[in-house]
Amino acid sequence: MGVEKQVIRPGTGPRPSAGQNVTVHCTGFGKNRDLSQKFWSTKDPGQKPFAFKIGQGICH
Repeated sequence: MGVEKQVIRPGTGPRPSAGQNVTVHCTGFGKNRDLSQKFWSTKDPGQKPFAFKIGQGICH
């Protein structure tokens, strides 16, 4: 099992480069191992878009 990315609606601005901050919406699918079931989204009530710095990585 791994992570799969699907771009639904690409941004219209310039492509970010390493070191820049970006803010994105994301949705997690795979509740109970069923890839058609959403388990979380930054668009759910009370959630916020996910912000991170390009090229920093979060896994060590």
